[in-house]
Amino acid sequence: DDVLDVVTEQIALEKKSAFFARFQALLETNRTKEAKDLLNKFRGRLTQEESLRAHTFWSVAIGKKNPFADFLTGAKSLNSAESLLDVARLAMLANRLDIAIQAFDNAWDIDCNSFGLDQANQYLQISLSLRNTNQAHEITKSLLDRFPYKFGNANNHCYLSLLLGEDP
Repeated sequence: DDVLDVVTEQIALEKKSAFFARFQALLETNRTKEAKDLLNKFRGRLTQEESLRAHTFWSVAIGKKNPFADFLTGAKSLNSAESLLDVARLAMLANRLDIAIQAFDNAWDIDCNSFGLDQANQYLQISLSLRNTNQAHEITKSLLDRFPYKFGNANNHCYLSLLLGEDP
């Protein structure tokens, strides 16, 4: 409710960052009609990725069947690594690791450099838990190249390289 007090509808209609804050707060407080109205008023100013994300939040809030699968399908059609990473994040929060791994895999294939450190480490943990050693090794190599000052990542890469019989 605090967000709704601070971010009025007028402010939300003026600034995209404020739009998402108010939209999500409305959904979280079960004010779905107001959220839908706000979305309709703001619709033309959202990118395709943002529109897809907003509609997914809406679908989750109203209990639509398979919103995560729909989000994944939509993100794949956009061929957007960022959108696929949004899918992975939301799917993990909902404990839908089946969707999360598909989203991570697709995002990685599009642009492995779009992964931030946290996202890459999440993908690494899922790959390791699925015993996908080759994928985990590829992730640690990317992390080592992009974040050489993170010694834990270097250690992970060294360990996986040795496990695969490669020179670290």
